[in-house]
Amino acid sequence: MASPDSYRDYKKALPRYCGDAFTYCIANKGLRVHAWCIMSNHIHCILSIANGTLSDTIRDLKRHTAKQILLSVQSEPESRRDWLL
Repeated sequence: MASPDSYRDYKKALPRYCGDAFTYCIANKGLRVHAWCIMSNHIHCILSIANGTLSDTIRDLKRHTAKQILLSVQSEPESRRDWLL
């Protein structure tokens, strides 16, 4: 897990389909990533927001990453494609 001081390095640790969403939310929605833990099939994050509603930002983040994951499964070789879709 990362410390609050190193949250700027999050993009190095997050999967490629999450990095852009976190970058956008940090730059445009005031998202603050205090800590994270990457699991084999999900991530845990401690987040706050400077302005707006945290639940709205998380909703947008999940929507974007879900779309990216679906595009990846559909366009790249994936042995579990039938099961995932």
